[in-house]
Amino acid sequence: MEDIILKLSNVETMTDANEATRCEFISSILHASIAIAKKLTSQDIFIVLQKDISGEDATGRVDYAIKSLEDLLCITEGKPRNIKIGYAQNLTQLESAFQTNKKK
Repeated sequence: MEDIILKLSNVETMTDANEATRCEFISSILHASIAIAKKLTSQDIFIVLQKDISGEDATGRVDYAIKSLEDLLCITEGKPRNIKIGYAQNLTQLESAFQTNKKK
């Protein structure tokens, strides 16, 4: 949390933030979330940047993938403004992650 607060205090505004700035915050939040999940579950959980995902309906590279040793647990993209499009893209990518996990 301290890292996120520090970064917020050093950025002029998040409203017009570019992709690099958004990624700074997303990365901090994901790393903090992974640390909490590891502590609660005692599982090996990792973040993978720019992961290629392949499914029946969609194939592509996601900005962030969170995975255990074998399964993809979460994938996400850093979207600038259009949240609805971001949600739709994330849902499609989650389906692709499901298909990827199913292949194992």
